[in-house]
Amino acid sequence: MIEEQDVLLKFHQLIQAWIDLFSHAADPIVLTGSYCFDGEEQKSYYEKLVYNKVELINELYTLANIAKYAETNGRCIVHFGI
Repeated sequence: MIEEQDVLLKFHQLIQAWIDLFSHAADPIVLTGSYCFDGEEQKSYYEKLVYNKVELINELYTLANIAKYAETNGRCIVHFGI
């Protein structure tokens, strides 16, 4: 749970920084995910995560707005992990 106003402010700032960063990325945005191991083929690799740039940035804007609302209105954000 994120409930302290200073933490909510920092969270909002972090999301804004991600928006700024991803705004300069190529489309689609390709990120490295979890380290995976394929037991059948005896090989390991990093998962490749591919996102539509506009959709990802829109989702981040939504999250930034939620964080800002919680901060300014004395609310909290409940999350269940990443």
